Amino acid sequence: MSFEWTGNRVPKAENWQVLRGAMISRNTRVGSNAMFRYPKGKGGYGSVAEALRRRIGNQLFVEHRATHIDTARKRVVFNDRLVKSYRVLLSTVPLPDLIKIATNVPLEVTNAAARLRTNSIMVVNVGIARADLTSKHWIHFPEKDISFFRISFPHNFSRELVPTGMSSISAEVSYPTGSPPDREALAQRVIHDLIKVKVLRSDDRIVLRQTTDIPLGYCIYDEQRRQALPVIRRWLSDLDIVPGGRYGLWTYFWSDEAMLSGKKAGELALARAAGLPEPETLRSDLEA
Repeated sequence: MSFEWTGNRVPKAENWQVLRGAMISRNTRVGSNAMFRYPKGKGGYGSVAEALRRRIGNQLFVEHRATHIDTARKRVVFNDRLVKSYRVLLSTVPLPDLIKIATNVPLEVTNAAARLRTNSIMVVNVGIARADLTSKHWIHFPEKDISFFRISFPHNFSRELVPTGMSSISAEVSYPTGSPPDREALAQRVIHDLIKVKVLRSDDRIVLRQTTDIPLGYCIYDEQRRQALPVIRRWLSDLDIVPGGRYGLWTYFWSDEAMLSGKKAGELALARAAGLPEPETLRSDLEA
C-alpha cells in the first residue's frame, strides 16, 4: 500500500499522549473522530440523504442506471432506453464501471481502470434482546482468527434506532471482490465470534439477523492507483466529465468528505458549462 490514504486518518499524537495511552489509559480521545454528531430520530444516518432529497424536490430521479455513455455526442443512456444529452457530466459512477459503459475509450485508459482495486464488505447486522450491551461505539479487530474487522453498536449512536430493551451490532467482514461468502454461514460465524470476543453471551437471544453486501468497500491505495488515476482523470476532463464522490474519484472519503466532494464537483461542472475559469484550488481539493 502507498501512504496517501493516511491524511487525517492517522492521528498525529504528541509524545505525552503516546505515553499516557501506553502507561495510564487507552482512552486518549486522539483523532478526528474522537467526537462526532449523529442525527436524531428513527431515520438514523439516512436522515441526511432524506434532508437533501427534500431540498431537491422533484428533480431527483431514482432507479435510473447509466448503461451507456456516448462521449462523442455527449449523451447518456439510462436503463438501455432513456437518452439524455449533457454539456458537462458530473459522475459518481465507480471509475472502472464508468470506463466500461463509455465509448471511444483509449487503451491506456482502459488498462488504467483495470488496475484500480477495492475490497468488498459483507455487513452482518444483529439485534439482541438485552439492553445496554456496551457503552462503546465501535471496536476494531485485527486478529486473523476473527471473522470481522470492525463492529459497531448503532444503539449507542441513537437510542431511537432500536426498540426499548434491545441492543444492536453491525459487524463488517471483508472478502475478496467477486467471491461473496454464504450469508447464512457467515452470520453464524459472526455470532460465534461475537461470543468468542465476549461481546455476546452464549445465552443472549438473537431477535434479528440481516446481511448487506457492499461489493465496493475501501478503495485500495497502491502504486497502481497512483499511476492510473492521472491517466483516467485527464481523459475525463478532456471530455467534460467531472467525477465526484468516493468511487467517482476512487478515494478514501469519509461520508462528510464525500458529500463535500459532490458540492465541489457541482461547482466545477457549473463553471465549465458557463465557460468560466475553473478555480485551481477547487480542482486540487476535489482530486486530493
